[in-house]
Amino acid sequence: MASKLARVALAVATATLAAALEIQPADAHKPITSKYTYNEHVYPIFRDRCGACHVEGGVAPMSLLTYEDARPWTESIREELIAERMPPWHVDPVGSAPVAQPRSGGALTAREVDTIVVWVTGGTPEGDPSKRPAAAVPVGSEWRAGTPDATITMPAPATLPADRQDDTREFVLATGIAETRWLKGVDLLPGTPSMVHDAVIGIEGGQELAVWTPGDSPTMLPAGAAVRLDVGRKLTLRIRYKKSWRDERTAKSDRSTIGLYFAAAPAGGREVRIMQADAAPTTQPLTLLGIRPMIDRVYASVDVEARMPSGEYVHLLRLRNAQPDWPRRYMLLKPIELPAGSTIEVNADSRPAQGRPAVSLIGT
Repeated sequence: MASKLARVALAVATATLAAALEIQPADAHKPITSKYTYNEHVYPIFRDRCGACHVEGGVAPMSLLTYEDARPWTESIREELIAERMPPWHVDPVGSAPVAQPRSGGALTAREVDTIVVWVTGGTPEGDPSKRPAAAVPVGSEWRAGTPDATITMPAPATLPADRQDDTREFVLATGIAETRWLKGVDLLPGTPSMVHDAVIGIEGGQELAVWTPGDSPTMLPAGAAVRLDVGRKLTLRIRYKKSWRDERTAKSDRSTIGLYFAAAPAGGREVRIMQADAAPTTQPLTLLGIRPMIDRVYASVDVEARMPSGEYVHLLRLRNAQPDWPRRYMLLKPIELPAGSTIEVNADSRPAQGRPAVSLIGT
């Protein structure tokens, strides 16, 4: 009797499985209605706008640079785009006109978003492989602003053990320069791009030089402005390491390199300085080059304005859905002259008890 019941149960299970397999292809594949294909229309966007992170060996958990890699993630891609969580660029274009987007960063255009969403909802066709443009340069294989004038490599690898997914490490590095130099830019070349999430580079006991995130090209200071680096001064490097789910329970090591770009001594002593923005009026004129918000939590909105001595307000930066995961410096398209007596006001959506993000000004 028991044997007979087992045979019946097996037959029912087999029939159910067969029925499921029979209908699976029809349910699993959407009809092709998209006028866009991966190879001709979507891949160029992924390559140019997402490929610094979403590439094999990159910091993102999956590559989008082959059709086979991208297709399983299409619904997630659509949701992230619609929710404006990706790409992680939080500048609100309304009221942030002076802000310059990094050459390889920034929000996708409305047309780019439309192309991807239509492709996803329209069946994700692959298209003709012959219409696919050239591949991207592998992440971490070259300096984004060209060969630096000097490089400084971490003296030893930093390792995240198998049982740790993320950590922040700080290093102090000797520069080895034999004379005072002036810097117009600083960059980072990750030793292991898949675990280097972001980094901050500065002068020990001095000012911050650069904030590095994958995909953002380093912004060089305008001609005539530079940061002084004296003999004997050391650099600080703070790296936030974060392994992807693919590397869970795997030890990973990194040995990154800092690149320095030199400039001539600034005419007229236009040394770049960083000052904390607060409610007190400035005591001397400032040529504002950029803004560095220290985002400590998620803010629905962050507004930075300058109130001139005349009472006029100038919008400097507006962020929406600002996230602490992606630190950035926002350099202005054109310098803004702030006369002595100007006041910087920072408004955020948090309650007074929660405070607001600190903001630094980069200028001369």
